[in-house]
Amino acid sequence: MKRMIESPGYGRFKFINSGLFIVLGVLILFQMARGIGLRFEALSGYVLGLALIALGAYRMRSFYVKLPK
Repeated sequence: MKRMIESPGYGRFKFINSGLFIVLGVLILFQMARGIGLRFEALSGYVLGLALIALGAYRMRSFYVKLPK
């Protein structure tokens, strides 16, 4: 298992996956702002978008920390 996690293919997959999370979070925020606006009913959509962006940023940061020198 450790060998798989340290492989370059796994790191590339994790990097692409984190970018996808960020893009989806931005798209959700954009759709919520464009369609509903800043209303209390849209709070769950904004939280979801921000959570996806935070998850993507966390995964991307962990990828850069493990880059080989």
